Amino acid sequence: MEITRQLRLDALTKKGLAPIQLTFCWDGLRLRRGSGEKCDPRHWNAKREEVKPAPGNFAAETNLVLERYTQAAQAAYHAAENTRQKLDKAQMSAEISRRYALLAAGQKAAAEAPDVPPLPQLEAPAPTLLDYYDQWLGEQTRKTSHKTGQGLSKTYLDSLANTRDVLADFAARDQPLNFAALDHAWYARFREFFYEGKWGHSANTFGKHVRHLKSFLAWAEDRELPVNRKYRKFEAPDEYIGADALTQDEPLRLAAVDFATAEARAYVQQQFEALDPALQAQAPAKEGMRVSQADPLRVAERLRLLERARDSAPATRCCSAATWACASPTPTRSAPARFTASSSGSRPPKPARTASSPFSTTMYFARWPSWRSMPRCTCPPACPSSSA
Repeated sequence: MEITRQLRLDALTKKGLAPIQLTFCWDGLRLRRGSGEKCDPRHWNAKREEVKPAPGNFAAETNLVLERYTQAAQAAYHAAENTRQKLDKAQMSAEISRRYALLAAGQKAAAEAPDVPPLPQLEAPAPTLLDYYDQWLGEQTRKTSHKTGQGLSKTYLDSLANTRDVLADFAARDQPLNFAALDHAWYARFREFFYEGKWGHSANTFGKHVRHLKSFLAWAEDRELPVNRKYRKFEAPDEYIGADALTQDEPLRLAAVDFATAEARAYVQQQFEALDPALQAQAPAKEGMRVSQADPLRVAERLRLLERARDSAPATRCCSAATWACASPTPTRSAPARFTASSSGSRPPKPARTASSPFSTTMYFARWPSWRSMPRCTCPPACPSSSA
């Protein structure tokens, strides 16, 4: 511990005396406290940090007080080290005051005793439901998809975090969340709260929050937390908003799209910028909305999702990069899309993109109608989907 003494020249009394301050530094902490003594700045020895003797200045008594504070602080620090305790500012100040009082009373042995009264043991508060939700959310950020080998998308993780904010807001208005209270009555109150419109009006948005909550509660139940099992019957509405059917030529055009080009990025950027004014108008009445719908990270995420949806859709599966001959304007017979180790043919080359729009007029194709309602593949017989 390092102990220094200073004059408070910024707090001179009417008689021109300066209060003497002590500064204690230990374990990266610093404590300043007054000694209760004053002296004339002309009588202060800055090198030895004590009062120089002068007629009428009581230098001996003042220096004794300063020395006792120094001894008390050093004894408190050494005692904390011996007992392997780390004292904070409040604890160190109290311990210095206690040991100084013992020194002033002549109990030097007690003041320098190598022990510190035991610190009060504070019980850690039990984790709340939202604390467990944060733990679950942290696990989701490290989760990897078995299909793609990639982590969960930032959009999905943001949606999980948004559900946490909605639950916290509801708990502030209703009652603290706990696992046992999540029954049908709680679900009814939560539904009424949501449809007030602060966090949205859509039934699909409400259903999204309920699905996230049920996923979290299933995780908690798997860890033998006291979950009320009535959550399993919470209804998560999901209204089908429709999807535009593709024409016979559009799957071929979608198959030829290269999502890594600057044209594709610029097109998606332009579409989301067009959505911003209407969405920002709703921002004051809707919490949790993103600042911008067209930031670069969001555009890149949308491009990745669009490409994945395109490659997994039945209508474009035969026209993927594995058999690019299907994407030509006049399809011709080509080698099979699935090559084996004994195949002697080479993979058909990818055709050059045309000067037409980089996207089909139907850009959002994440929700597809059933394969039976889609146009049949018109590729050559070699295409694996032509016989579907």
